[in-house]
Amino acid sequence: MITISIVSGEILELFDEVREPLTGREIEAYLGESREDILMSLGWLVKEGLLTMECLGGSTFFICKKKESKRQLMKTH
Repeated sequence: MITISIVSGEILELFDEVREPLTGREIEAYLGESREDILMSLGWLVKEGLLTMECLGGSTFFICKKKESKRQLMKTH
């Protein structure tokens, strides 16, 4: 569970830098974490309402909903 928290924070930091929708594979390439940890973290962030998912052209994109999502994550957990 600690790994998921760490990877989730890294994903939110990535969205702060990139500021555009990303696919799971793009997130994997940027972070270099395992696919399993990335997918579990993405699922958790979606469940928490910090990310949304959108399917376009056969690809699933993840979109950060809030500009200060990492701060919100730290406050709630």
